[in-house]
Amino acid sequence: MIASYYGANIPLEFIRKSCGEQRGGVTFLHIRKAANLIGLETAEIQIDVENLREVVDLPCILHWSARHYVVLYRISVSRGKTFYHIADPAYGKIKLKEQDFLEKWYPGGQEFGYAVAFDIADEEKLYQKHQKSSRGENYLWQQILQFKNTIIATTFILFITGLLSYGTVRTNQWLIDLGILKKDHMLIIGIVAFLFIASISKVISEVLHQFIIQKSANKLFIANLRKFLKRLTIITPRFFEQHKISELVQKMDDHNKIEEFNTQVFPQLIFNFSMYIFYSIILFPINTYLFFWMLLYSFLSAGWMSIFNEKKKLINYQRYDVDVDQTSFLYEFIIGMQEIKLYQGVENRLNSWEGKQQKEYAINLRAFRLNSIESLGFKTLGILNLCCFTAIGAMMVTRNELSLGQFFSIAFIVGQLSVPIEFLSTFFNSYINAHISGKRINSIYAKEKETAANDYNQIQKLNTVDTQSHYISFRNISFSYDALTMAPVLQHFDLDLKIGEVTAIVGESGSGKSTIAKILLRLLAVDQGEIFYGSQDLSEVAPDHWRKICGAVFQDGMIFSDSIINNICLDQSSVDLERVKWACEVAEINSYINTLGSGYRTNLSQSGINLSKGQYQRLLIARAVYNTPEILIFDEATSALDAKTECRVMENLWKHFEEKTVVIIAHRLSTIINADQIIFMKNGQVAEMGTHRQLMQMRGGYFDLFSYQVSEVTC
Repeated sequence: MIASYYGANIPLEFIRKSCGEQRGGVTFLHIRKAANLIGLETAEIQIDVENLREVVDLPCILHWSARHYVVLYRISVSRGKTFYHIADPAYGKIKLKEQDFLEKWYPGGQEFGYAVAFDIADEEKLYQKHQKSSRGENYLWQQILQFKNTIIATTFILFITGLLSYGTVRTNQWLIDLGILKKDHMLIIGIVAFLFIASISKVISEVLHQFIIQKSANKLFIANLRKFLKRLTIITPRFFEQHKISELVQKMDDHNKIEEFNTQVFPQLIFNFSMYIFYSIILFPINTYLFFWMLLYSFLSAGWMSIFNEKKKLINYQRYDVDVDQTSFLYEFIIGMQEIKLYQGVENRLNSWEGKQQKEYAINLRAFRLNSIESLGFKTLGILNLCCFTAIGAMMVTRNELSLGQFFSIAFIVGQLSVPIEFLSTFFNSYINAHISGKRINSIYAKEKETAANDYNQIQKLNTVDTQSHYISFRNISFSYDALTMAPVLQHFDLDLKIGEVTAIVGESGSGKSTIAKILLRLLAVDQGEIFYGSQDLSEVAPDHWRKICGAVFQDGMIFSDSIINNICLDQSSVDLERVKWACEVAEINSYINTLGSGYRTNLSQSGINLSKGQYQRLLIARAVYNTPEILIFDEATSALDAKTECRVMENLWKHFEEKTVVIIAHRLSTIINADQIIFMKNGQVAEMGTHRQLMQMRGGYFDLFSYQVSEVTC
C-alpha cells in the first residue's frame, strides 16, 4: 500500500520475501529492510498524536495494539472532530475517532506511540519492474482451463435441460389456450405425454450432469492436490520452519473451494448467462416495457451485490486466519494432552479454546449481518420486480393484449430471467472464495524451490562427486535464523571434517552443533560462505543428489503411521528385506521386532503399537544406515538409549562404517571418546579441536564439560 501510494507496483510476494517470513511476525527492522530494498528510506519514530498530525507525512505504518502493524493513510476533520483512517490487515479500512485511535496506538496507557515514516530514496529501485510469478493471479483461470472439457460437457447438458424447460412452458401455454379452453381431449393427452417424456429427460440430464462432474472433478482434484504436495517437497526446507502445519493444511483445503467453483458454479454461470440472453431475446418482441424493466432490475441487483464483495473478501481473510489458529490449537491440544493433564493446564487450555471460538463467532456474526443486509436488499428488489410484472401482465390480459396461456408463459420467462440474477449472489461468494484460495495456493508455487539435478548443464558434476578427496570443508560460513533480530548462530566459521573418519561435535546448548548438521545436509542455506566436498563446491550440486549419499538421525526424527519395513525403507520401489534386517541389527532393535507377531510388517500407526523413546530412536538409526550412506550424521541420536545399548549401537557403527564419514553430535561425551576427531564448539566457533586425549590434556572447555559427565562406561 505504501509503494502503491508512490506509484510503484511491487508484488506482494517480493515484499514478503524482503521482510523475511517468520512465525513470530515482522519487526520495524524487517519493515526497514523491505523498504530499503524497494528504494524507500524509513524513519522509525516514537511520537505523540499532535506531532503525528503535524510532522509525519502520510501514509505511514503504526505499531497497533502492541502486536501488529497498520497503515495510517489519512487524517480528516469533520464537525470539529478528528478522524483517523486506518488500513488494518485484520479488519480492512476503518475510520476511528481520536479516542478510539489512541486506545489502539498508545501501548499500556503511555503518551506516545511508534510509527514508521517513508520517503523516496532511490527512484530507480522503486519503479523498476518486478517479475511476478507465472502462475500469479492467473491461477484460478488456469484451473478453469483444466476443467474446460467438463465445463463444455456440463454446460451443453444444462443447455439441453433449459430448452426442455422452455419447451415445457410453451407446452403448458398450449395446454391452457388450446387444450383446456377449447376442450380438446386428444391434445391434452398428447401434451401430458410430452410433458412426461420431457420431465424424464430432464431427470436423466441432471443425473448425467452430476456423473460427469463427479468423475472429472475427482480426477483433477487428486491431480492438483498431488501437484501441490509435490511442490511442497521441492520448496527449500527453511520454509517449513517459518510456517505452521495448520496453515499448510488450510491451503490444501483451499483446493476444495476451487474445485467447487470450477465444476459447479462456473458451468452454472455459463448456463445462466446463456439462458438470460435466450429468454431476453424471446421477451423483447412480446413486451418492450417488461424487457427494459427486467434489464434495470438485473443491473440494480448486480450493483447491489457487488457493493459487498470487498467486505466479503475481508471476512474470508479473517476466517482463514482463525481457522489456521483453531487447527493449530486443536493439534497441539491433542498431541500435548499428557503435558496438559500432568501440569493442570486443562482449564487454561479450554478457556483459550473458548476465546478462539468467540473470535470465530464474532466473524460469523459479521458475515451473517453482511449477508442479511445483502439478502434484504436483493429480496426487496425481487418483490418489487414481481409486483411490477404482475400488475403489467394482469392489465395486458384484461385488455386482451395477452391470452391467459401467454401470461403464464411470460411469467415463466420472467422467472427464468430472475434465476441468473439470484444466482449472482452464489457466484460472487464462490468466486471470492476461489479467487482468494487460488492466491493462497499460488503463494506456495511462488516460493523459492531447491535446485533440481537437471537444472544444471554440467550433469557430470552431479554424477562424479569427488569421494577420493580428503575433507568436507566449511569456509567462512555465516548463518542466522533471522539476521535482523537474532545474533548469528555461526559467524565466519571454518571447519574441516576428514572424509572416512569419525568426527564428534560437542559443546554447550546453543553453540551451533545442530545447525552445522542441517547446513551440511543442505536443509539450511547459509547467509555467507562455501562448503566443499573434497574439491567439489556443494552449491553446484543439487541438494537431492547430495542427500542420496547422506544419512541422518535428528532428535525430532519422524516415524510414520506405516509398517516397520516401510518406515526403514521410505523408497518402497526397491525394498531389500535382508538389508532391512541388517540395518535393524546395527541399530540393536532386531531382537525386539522378532518378538512381534507380524515382525517387520507390524504397523506403527495409532491403531498399532506404541514404541518407547529408545525403540523410536533405534528405528531412526536403522533407517539412516539402511542405504549404507557415504556420510552419516547423528544429532543426539542415542540420547534415549541406556548406556549398555548405546555402547552396542556405537560399536556396530564403528564396525560397519569404518571407512565412512561419520559426524556425531552428542551431549553424552562417553559416546564419542573413540572419535578420530572431536570439535568443541562455543558461541558458534570452533574453540578446541583434537582427540579425546589431546583435549583432556589441554584442560580447556572440553575438559570442564567432560568433568561434569564422568562416565563408568565408554564406547
